[in-house]
Amino acid sequence: MRTVLLMILLGFLAPPSPATAQNAPGLVTVVNERYPGRTGLVPWAATAGLLEAQFRQTFPGSKIVSLRDTEPDTLAVRLREAVDAFPQGMPVILYLASHQNSDGSWEFARGTLSRGGVIRAVSAAVEGRQTLIFNDSCHAAAWEKAPWPEGVRCVFFGSARELNTEVDLVNDSRAVAELFVPEPRRLRQEKLPVVYSFFGVLLLRGAGIRELEKPGQWKEWVGALDLEAEKIRDAVPMRKFPALVTSGF
Repeated sequence: MRTVLLMILLGFLAPPSPATAQNAPGLVTVVNERYPGRTGLVPWAATAGLLEAQFRQTFPGSKIVSLRDTEPDTLAVRLREAVDAFPQGMPVILYLASHQNSDGSWEFARGTLSRGGVIRAVSAAVEGRQTLIFNDSCHAAAWEKAPWPEGVRCVFFGSARELNTEVDLVNDSRAVAELFVPEPRRLRQEKLPVVYSFFGVLLLRGAGIRELEKPGQWKEWVGALDLEAEKIRDAVPMRKFPALVTSGF
């Protein structure tokens, strides 16, 4: 149902004409959404769903794997299985969202995995592939200086010191809401998600993903994404949005 609703949402935007999936990268989204007794990551799950929907629209037939609520002892295996499902040599786009501590470790519904443990799990899964990682977690850039395999580029939504907060398109300030298309009230009327991470906001703003088709275009695409983020910060100075930190480019 969430995927169907997000496809309706994409119909409100002005999408590019579809590209073929023949040379498109595979997409893996990992969101630890549910935490008993703690705030869940529903807005980040909405962002992951939006990215998946945009992939389906831009690259019909593209290969997508959605992982939710992993655990410390299953993360490495599930990631490896997800990436191994893609043809040999296929580039990978990897979206990650979890409760992350300032030391780079991940909190799960049951237990914690160290920074090194998470990075080893991710690295082992994507080694040998051109990979673009989006870490959309608190303290995301605590991973900035990690020893990633060759061919891995990273975008961190937030410095090592920053918390990554959601953006509510209905209940945040009017100045924030007016930046977005479609109109937030229409999203609510259609029972579509109205709360996303900042990355989700950038996707809603029209940061098309066609350029993700080829690794040689990733650097330019990330640069354009950063410019769009700066426009939002300039337009809404009273609202703090996470910095974009990159590595591997």
